[in-house]
Amino acid sequence: MRTLFLRIFLWFWLAMAVVAVLLVISSPFFTRTHPRLDGWQKGSEDWIRSRVENITADITTQGWDPDPSPHSRRRGRRNSSPVFIFDSEARRVFGPRPDPRIEKLASRVLEEDEELIERSGAWFFIGRPLVDPRGSRYVVAAAFLRPPRLVDLLEPRTLAPRLLALALVAGLLCFPLARYLASPVGALRTTTHRLAEGVLSARVAPRVSRRRDEIGDLARDFDTMAERIETLVSSQRRLLRDVSHELRSPLTRLGLALELARAAEPSKATQYLNRVEHESERLNELIRQLLTLTRFDDETAELDTEPFDLVQLLEDVVSDADFEAKAKDCAVGLSTQGEGVVVGNSQLLASAMDNIIRNAVRHTAEGTQVEVTLTCVAVDSHDKAKATVRVRDHGPGVASEHLDQIFTPFFRVEDARDRGTGGAGLGLAIAAHAITAHGGTVVAANCNEGGLEISVDLPLARTS
Repeated sequence: MRTLFLRIFLWFWLAMAVVAVLLVISSPFFTRTHPRLDGWQKGSEDWIRSRVENITADITTQGWDPDPSPHSRRRGRRNSSPVFIFDSEARRVFGPRPDPRIEKLASRVLEEDEELIERSGAWFFIGRPLVDPRGSRYVVAAAFLRPPRLVDLLEPRTLAPRLLALALVAGLLCFPLARYLASPVGALRTTTHRLAEGVLSARVAPRVSRRRDEIGDLARDFDTMAERIETLVSSQRRLLRDVSHELRSPLTRLGLALELARAAEPSKATQYLNRVEHESERLNELIRQLLTLTRFDDETAELDTEPFDLVQLLEDVVSDADFEAKAKDCAVGLSTQGEGVVVGNSQLLASAMDNIIRNAVRHTAEGTQVEVTLTCVAVDSHDKAKATVRVRDHGPGVASEHLDQIFTPFFRVEDARDRGTGGAGLGLAIAAHAITAHGGTVVAANCNEGGLEISVDLPLARTS
């Protein structure tokens, strides 16, 4: 019963079925007012009327015999007879213990001295006065059950209680259904209002999101949307804060250098102007990186893609990085296994790999080698071709709680990877966005022997 449609269908079907059953079952209760009449339904209406006629004829011609044995032998056992005989004092002299309504009918027959027929629901009562040859007055009475007709069911005395009972049962059944449907909608509305008021951490109540139907799916989708909005807004706020912080330092140094250049002698102003040029270049590089990062955040931006050889791309990047690494008395080595073609933007992916490798060179120990390995797999367990690039340095590594944060813009690990090592903390973030744009993934992990290893998985183009 996972779908909301099925639950609603079963609820309404059950409600209607119960109401119909209640209508059928309740009819006898509303058309029968005394339980002792249950045993008097054995004879048909005609049979009871004929017995009344026979007993009346016997009494009027022969008189009433207190010993009912002749009548019992002729008409069956007395206790099963639905016919009653009352004397002139309305006391029962023949038949089982009667319904109080029959006794009242007998009294009325004696008072009015005429035949009376009354109906109560589906029950009909008949009472007939008679006088025997000795002049004694009697009343012959009987009760018989006739199946209710439509007009009987619409009798005001029974219709109102029945309708009240049906409305009560239907209400009791529909109330939990209405609550079941309205409660989660109310929770969603409350959460929506909180989110609109700026409470970005607002989420739908767990009792709603745990439901296994369409409303539960809606609640989970809403939570995903709210989480996405909170992440985007938090990222924008953090980006603005970090950009302001990153721009403040070079702008301060730039202004200071200009002041010093103005105040210094012409022969000494050159060094301050060189400082101005250096800070301007840093600002220009920072703005370039920010524009690149913003380009990735714009999901509507399309990349210029083409097939290119991943092995050749890595060889070029590693060659450049190795040349620069010699200044630090370290090296960058590449080992490949297999070949692969990637469909994407070669310049963008080359820049991403360059950022990762340069970051490794920056933090590896002197006299060590940054190890770059490429493994191309034609078909993996998911029937997809992929390439895995691993870049390992021999530096201090990163604390485990920061491994997922090093790909966040402007994030730096204190001490080992602070501003003194250079960069604004955007290189790995740009690399991660570029790899994601190519359908890949990037993760970081500390090696057991020390150092940090960054693994990049990229999908390969199928070759025919």
